[in-house]
Amino acid sequence: MIKNSRHSAILVALVTVLTVSLGAASASAQPLRSSASRLRLGIEAGGGGEWGTPRGPSLGVVGQAGLQFNDTFALYYQPSLYVHALGGSDNADTFAAMGNLAMGDVTVGPLQMGVGGGFDLGRFASCGSNTCTPGDLAVHPALGGRLALVLEIPTTRGRLGIPFAFHVHSAFLDRDHRLSTLILTIGIQRF
Repeated sequence: MIKNSRHSAILVALVTVLTVSLGAASASAQPLRSSASRLRLGIEAGGGGEWGTPRGPSLGVVGQAGLQFNDTFALYYQPSLYVHALGGSDNADTFAAMGNLAMGDVTVGPLQMGVGGGFDLGRFASCGSNTCTPGDLAVHPALGGRLALVLEIPTTRGRLGIPFAFHVHSAFLDRDHRLSTLILTIGIQRF
């Protein structure tokens, strides 16, 4: 009887030590969570389509540089480069526009939702009934939105993730015309 209780005590002690060790190891492998401010950086690339003047396929590269206030809120500058109207859509040539948006962002679990405004700089085509003419270099007001699902990469140094995002971006060319782009992107970000 004494022998069995001694074995039971040793077994309980070993199970306790093993449980505590495994718990400490899994706690150290968890991603770092912090309410401290930190740098927000990211880059994404993808493709989609545009509608407006002209319409057709579009490719884009979108960046992020700003401040992540805590695990929930962020403000950042979102530079972007969109290449529009690839091919012969509406007889338009290929043209590019650089977006410059100030974005506000909320992260809830794996979802990020952001909106912002700013301006686009580019050579926007002017399209009539059958033809499009490339325009001069111009600046136009713009609005943008972003909805992303972020797959977090476990790390002990900040938060790192792979975002799969939908970006909508509208440049207001004049009172009657706007160019809107919707692209699906994938990238990497520190948030």
